[in-house]
Amino acid sequence: RCEIEVAAVLVVSPDRHRERPMSALILLLAATAFADTPVDTLPEPAREQFGVAEAAWSKGELEAADAAFGEVIEAAPTFDRAYRRRCGVRLELARVDEALTDCEKAVTLVGGFENHTALAIAMLHDERPKEARELIDEVLADQPEYLPAQVARCVWASQVVIRRLGVEDGGHLLLVPGAHGAH
Repeated sequence: RCEIEVAAVLVVSPDRHRERPMSALILLLAATAFADTPVDTLPEPAREQFGVAEAAWSKGELEAADAAFGEVIEAAPTFDRAYRRRCGVRLELARVDEALTDCEKAVTLVGGFENHTALAIAMLHDERPKEARELIDEVLADQPEYLPAQVARCVWASQVVIRRLGVEDGGHLLLVPGAHGAH
C-alpha cells in the first residue's frame, strides 16, 4: 500500500526527458530535510568538503559531488552520511553497483532508518524489489512518518504496476501529490 495520497498517476514514455530520477530525489529529500549524523563531528577540512559535495549535488553537478563525497570519506571513513549521499549521487549517475556498496557501508557503520531507506532505494535500482520492500516495511514499522520511506514505498508500488502493465524499456509512473500531501 502506498502511504502518500496522490491525485493522479501518469504512465510516462521511457524516452521522456527527466532531469533527475525519482529515487535520487527521494535521497536528496532525505539528505536535506532530516538531520542525522551531525556534520559538526567532522574535522574541519572534511566538514567544508561535505558542504561542497552537498552544494554540487543540489546543483546537479554529479561528478563533482561524487569526487567531493569521496574526499569526505577519505578524511572521515566512519561518517555514514557521506556514504549515503554518495550512494544517491551514484544512483543518478547510473552506477548502481557502486551505489549499493556505499549504501551497504552506511548501514554497516550506522544502521539507522535513513541508511536502510537509502539501501532499499538502491535495491530498487538493482531489480531487487522483494528485499527493498522488506527494508522499507521495517523502516516504516519503526518510523511511520518518515517521508522518504513513504515515498520509497510508492516507488516500489509504481514498479509493481509498471511490470503488471507491461511497460517496457524503463517506463515510469509519476505520482502527482494530492491536495492533502503525505499523511
